[in-house]
Amino acid sequence: MNLAWKIMKNSIYTFENGEKEHSFFCMNLVKFLSVEKEKEQLSYEQFSKLWRVRFDAARNGACHYREECSIYKRTLKAGVRQTMK
Repeated sequence: MNLAWKIMKNSIYTFENGEKEHSFFCMNLVKFLSVEKEKEQLSYEQFSKLWRVRFDAARNGACHYREECSIYKRTLKAGVRQTMK
């Protein structure tokens, strides 16, 4: 399988195999998760679970950090689809 990165202007990264987007990655999500990890002093297991929950929510258009995220606000204004399904 030949995957290619597609970098959008808003720091959201998608992966393509020539046909359909399969995944995404957001640098702000990583930043918010890291801050939450430090603030809450989460263990590796707790952080792993939090990562999965928050990442799945963001991928489905319901990012936990949407109220404080400038990227999420810009994508709403631009009419960008909020799910990666």
